[in-house]
Amino acid sequence: MPGSVHPQSPPAKRPRRNGSDSLAPPPAAAAAAAETPVVSLPLQPLGDSITANAPSPVPHSPSNCLQKTPQRGRRATACCAPASASPLPPTAAAAAAASPPASPPPHLTPRAVYAKAKTLFRRSTIPDRLVGRDTERAAVLDFWRGHVLARRPGSIYLSGIPGTGKTALVDEAARALQAESEAGEICVTKVNCMTVTEPEKIYAKLLAELSGKDVPTTNGELAVAELNEIFRKSAPKRTRVFHVVVLDEIDTLVTKDCRVLYKLFGWAQPDTDSCLALVGIGNSLDLTMRVLPRLAERNCQPISVKFDPYDIKSIINIINGRLRSLDPDAALLTTLNENTTRQQQQQQKQSLPLMKPMVVELCARKTAATGDLRKALDVCRSAIELAEAELTAKAATTKSITNPLDATITSPRDAPNVTIKHILAAAASAGAGGESAMIKIRPLSLQLKMLLCALVVGKRREGKASAPTLPALHELYVSIMRKRTRIAPVARTELQDLVTHLESRGLAVVTAQGARGGGGGSASGGRGSGKGGRKEDARRVRLAVTVDEVEEAVAGEPMLVEFLRGD
Repeated sequence: MPGSVHPQSPPAKRPRRNGSDSLAPPPAAAAAAAETPVVSLPLQPLGDSITANAPSPVPHSPSNCLQKTPQRGRRATACCAPASASPLPPTAAAAAAASPPASPPPHLTPRAVYAKAKTLFRRSTIPDRLVGRDTERAAVLDFWRGHVLARRPGSIYLSGIPGTGKTALVDEAARALQAESEAGEICVTKVNCMTVTEPEKIYAKLLAELSGKDVPTTNGELAVAELNEIFRKSAPKRTRVFHVVVLDEIDTLVTKDCRVLYKLFGWAQPDTDSCLALVGIGNSLDLTMRVLPRLAERNCQPISVKFDPYDIKSIINIINGRLRSLDPDAALLTTLNENTTRQQQQQQKQSLPLMKPMVVELCARKTAATGDLRKALDVCRSAIELAEAELTAKAATTKSITNPLDATITSPRDAPNVTIKHILAAAASAGAGGESAMIKIRPLSLQLKMLLCALVVGKRREGKASAPTLPALHELYVSIMRKRTRIAPVARTELQDLVTHLESRGLAVVTAQGARGGGGGSASGGRGSGKGGRKEDARRVRLAVTVDEVEEAVAGEPMLVEFLRGD
């Protein structure tokens, strides 16, 4: 009994040996062992011990398991098993295996569901696989297998309006076929042609990405000579690196004689000793036929793949796919075939979290006129933000102790849904539905209009082909603000939010500087192109509307008219 005192028992006598070499336990100990109940210890899965949860300098992988060979005379053990783990008694192990302990469900709240959904609908979120685009995917995979993996020179041109998945599909193909490529023999280099102010400077830019060194843009002939040596060097074919160059926005390199484009496609001429496969991505549908007619004469005609704008059905499928990834239970219902009944299809649609089928369809119809998927993603993300803000405002109005966003729910489908009202408000804010530039600009705040005017000043000053980086735009914006107004300029971090707002309204376009792959033979690229700077510094911002449209929209505001005079 707890708290009771037992008299000290006399010492046990030395046990006598039995017929074997072991000692027979004393009768008292045997009786105590018989009365002691068997304790069932929980059986942890491999790798889930206390030591497995701690961070390790070398992550576990099958390759790591083969790096060390057991010493001679010792039996090798599984590398995933904890070193200090001791085997459980047979009875305890059997009991633990029969009834494994159930882990408590994670704490799920509407706030967490909304946060994950907003991440899924960001423009920068790259899905594992694009929904649809089966014909285009087959063409890109055939080119990758027939030229890149086979180490045969060639070129392909992907055309279509912005937001149709051209760049994302190329990245997906590179990831999918990375395992089939030979390590260390394929180098993928990606360059956004919007990052050069003149078409002739693309040579120095490309050479800098390939070599990892700063190359002066003034000496274009030297860069051409070095690139010619890289792509057509006389080393044995199986001992040199095969290069894949992806040029995004390649139609910005068009000049009067198109000398730059002819040179680039000529380096990838088939049936030569070239070690280059060129992937061009642009918006011009007839670039190779109308602008570059002599490519066919030179046997440099690229494979042409056209990306049609997304229609309503495609946008609905893409939105449903992203919503489905919020809920693992709903993700199990993604496979439909001819044996699926109409009732099962309807149940699948109704099981999606956050948005009902009619809400998804409304979003698709509001944004399908542009064919740009990014517009639909922006509307969905803004609608989720509006639903979240509405719950917060409701809690403040009712003076509730607990915020409904922090209430515990059992499934993502239990989170408050996005309604038609939210979609309509988000679509109006994003300019979906074909509104004119004046209708988009006039409701903006004063700071947004000033930033738009700063883009106009920068475009006048630097020329048509130039787009300022975020640091340069902030410097210009602050300079004009201090000279033309008495309003305090916003900080650089706030300026990025303003730029994002202009982009969501369709008034500005943000392009990222091309990233270079290679080094380790990865077929999907890897290292960034910045030399010690942040990735945000390399992004460039350009107007998505004309200068005349901006001037007309702000003509009735004297402060903005004065702002347009610059610094």
